Amino acid sequence: MTNYRHRIFFVLFFALWSVSFLFGQKIDTLKRVQSLNQTHQYKESLKLLNDYRHHHKNDIYGDWLHAHTISLTGQFALAQNEYYALENKHPYNYDIKLDRINKVIEHGYLNKAIKQLQKIEPQLPKDYNFIAHKRLAQLFYWKGDYDKAYKEISKAIYIYNNEPSALKLKEQIVRARSNWANINLGVFNDDQPLNIIAPDVEAGLYVNTLMTVGAGISYPIYSFSDNTYTTPWLTAFTNFNLIESKIGVKVGLGVIGYKSKEKALTGLLHIKKQFSKYMSLSASAELAPYLATSFTIPDKLMQTSYGINFDYNNPKGFIGKASYNINQFSTLSNSYYTASGWVVSPPLTLGNLELRAGYGINYSDSKKNNFTAVESLDTIIANWDSTYSIEGHFNPFFSPNNQLIHSAVGMIKYTFNKDLNIGMDINYGFSARTDAPYLFLDKNTNGETQIGRKYHKTKYNPLDINTFINYKWSDDLNLKAFYKFQRTVFYESNYIGLSSHLTF
Repeated sequence: MTNYRHRIFFVLFFALWSVSFLFGQKIDTLKRVQSLNQTHQYKESLKLLNDYRHHHKNDIYGDWLHAHTISLTGQFALAQNEYYALENKHPYNYDIKLDRINKVIEHGYLNKAIKQLQKIEPQLPKDYNFIAHKRLAQLFYWKGDYDKAYKEISKAIYIYNNEPSALKLKEQIVRARSNWANINLGVFNDDQPLNIIAPDVEAGLYVNTLMTVGAGISYPIYSFSDNTYTTPWLTAFTNFNLIESKIGVKVGLGVIGYKSKEKALTGLLHIKKQFSKYMSLSASAELAPYLATSFTIPDKLMQTSYGINFDYNNPKGFIGKASYNINQFSTLSNSYYTASGWVVSPPLTLGNLELRAGYGINYSDSKKNNFTAVESLDTIIANWDSTYSIEGHFNPFFSPNNQLIHSAVGMIKYTFNKDLNIGMDINYGFSARTDAPYLFLDKNTNGETQIGRKYHKTKYNPLDINTFINYKWSDDLNLKAFYKFQRTVFYESNYIGLSSHLTF
């Protein structure tokens, strides 16, 4: 009897130990797979899972993790098939359904995910119904359809009215549907010399998901040569948001006034197409005043600008831009163009410090050069001697001539907390050259004295520095202080300012 009891005890002990051992093995294997997935070692994960599933037929967690890992490798269709097979085996496991739809979202198929969530939402129990409505609100918010996002988050909050993440999302959606105002003040000077104080205000009214209307006024005050000028500029605009096409359109009209009482109409058309989460293409056409030199501020000079830009902006990856712009001055039968591009690396993160480095290239040229003599021909002839140098300036606009710049790009950002960060962007032209104009006295074909112009290759090192401080004063008010230094072949300038963005 005693031996029998010992045998029973031994069998039970061995059975319990075996179950515990095997269960522990299962947990260890699945944890190991999850750890490998976190370090992107998907091949090793799949090897472990294939062996695991061979020994554990119809194990829901092994099959689920296998489908998840397949999705991580980018094999979207194969992963979806595995998820559907799991759903057929476990039709009332709503976690699997929602996880499959999350994979649809992660691969960028937002419209497909919306349709699938809307299809299963009516059959979901309360907790999962809440999750579905909140997820739909997020998707519509990401798409820019803020009205539908608001409806969905309201349904979610009706189910659980104190859930923190839902309340936070509602705040974001409400803010996106808000009216807004930008109030800015800047002080600028360069070595022409030209000094500018530039206050401006712009406000937008949210009409609906498809439209925002707004207006703005800028009132820059220019001072040079002991004179002061103002050029008040009134603008009005409408933004159209074509959600399904992922296209945004901005149309603007305005009027600018000069001290001479002369006025001019301005206009803007900007179209942006979003191809993916990080990639977009935009094109613009604008009729605007040229206000960069002391010659064009007292008297009207209008330019028509056309531009096309390709942007790639991945906050955790590469950032880059390629653009082509042409500026035409019809009254002068002149123009200049610029082709440029730059790219910076993914961020190197050291605690709260984020560093990026990259390369940029810029080429610009003009149809005709505007470098002319400061003094009249008669004055130059009257003062001429062997040491006399003819002083020149760009009139009426800065006209580049065969200008090529290779630059090193650096970006530095330090985040103190969620409300405060500072940073600096640097663009240093380590190799730059241009055909610089110079003036001399010459004879024309009739033997008459005239001012001639020739060019010589000039090397220089342009520099752009942009420093900033961003501070979130409240959920409705963001402040930014900045300082910009620029050194070009034409001038050096400093620009300091404060900008604010208010939602209401």
